[in-house]
Order: sequence, then C-alpha cells, then structure tokens
Amino acid sequence: MRYLVIILLATISVSCKKEELPTDNKEFVGTWRAAYGVGGVIGSRQPVPKDTVILFQLNADNTYRSIYNGRLLAKGKYWIGPGQDNRNNEKIIMYGLGGFSQRIAVQHDTLFIGHIYPTAPGVIYVRQR
Repeated sequence: MRYLVIILLATISVSCKKEELPTDNKEFVGTWRAAYGVGGVIGSRQPVPKDTVILFQLNADNTYRSIYNGRLLAKGKYWIGPGQDNRNNEKIIMYGLGGFSQRIAVQHDTLFIGHIYPTAPGVIYVRQR
C-alpha cells in the first residue's frame, strides 16, 4: 500500500510540472503586421486596408498576442513543431483554445500563417522593426 501511494504521488508531481515548450524557432519571434489575406483555389491576395492594423506577436518565452487596431484579441502560449511534409521542412504552430493549428513559414521578413490545406485561407505578415 505504501508503494502505491508513493507511485501515485510521483505520478501527480510529474504530471503537474510546467510543460517545457521548444524555443528553437527564433526566426518566428517578433511582431508581425498583417499585409495580405490569401487563399482559395486560385490563390487570390487581398491587401489589408491601410487603416487596419492587425499584429501578431510571437515572444521568445512561447507566448503570443493577437492585436487588432490596438485592442488585444487573444493571448496565450504557442508551440511550433514539425508539420506533415518533412521534405519541405514544413512547420505548424499551435495556439489558442484547444490548440488551434496552422501551417507557419518565414522567408526573410515575411511570415505566412494559414490552414493546413493548400487552398484554404491564410495571412501574410511583415516583420515590424
């Protein structure tokens, strides 16, 4: 009985430890401003209106903030990991309630976040300095 209690306590203490999130995705860290909405079968691009400011902040401590015209829409933890297509070094980001997941990619100062399906919508962001 004593061993059962020890095993139970050890299991609870391990499961209650704070989850360590990977921090090897430094190229994604920063403040990004939405520039275009993209998607659909033909891959159309719609610019974000100039008077609309949509920011997505990814911090080194694996926290994020989503801001629309100065108002905080969402915040929380994020995780970036391998995607389904390992040949192209695809990555996914999981964030929000329930671990909402999308494809994520950085090329120079441009960030793309979009649904896993190629014809689904996404957003192109530009790094803010």
